[in-house]
Amino acid sequence: VLCELGEHDETTEHAARLWTAETEPPASLWFLWTTSTGGHRVHHRLVLLALCPYRIHHLRENYRQWCGLYEDHPGNHSFHITDPLRDAHHAHIRHNAQR
Repeated sequence: VLCELGEHDETTEHAARLWTAETEPPASLWFLWTTSTGGHRVHHRLVLLALCPYRIHHLRENYRQWCGLYEDHPGNHSFHITDPLRDAHHAHIRHNAQR
């Protein structure tokens, strides 16, 4: 799993959204974990969290984009986070899904 939160300090749990049963769910299943300085997992948990209600309206394209993180998440909203590894991973998944 990849942490979806962007940059954050060591005291903040990493977070990855695992599963959503609905297209506009009130909550999602999240995998949260902390790591030691050596990068090994120290603690992890699965938790159901409400999604962040923040959205952005793209006027030129006339569509709304919801933040893909959980409510009261630390740091920026998901549409302000860039992650080249995540983007490459998603492109790979889309390519395989089209085959």
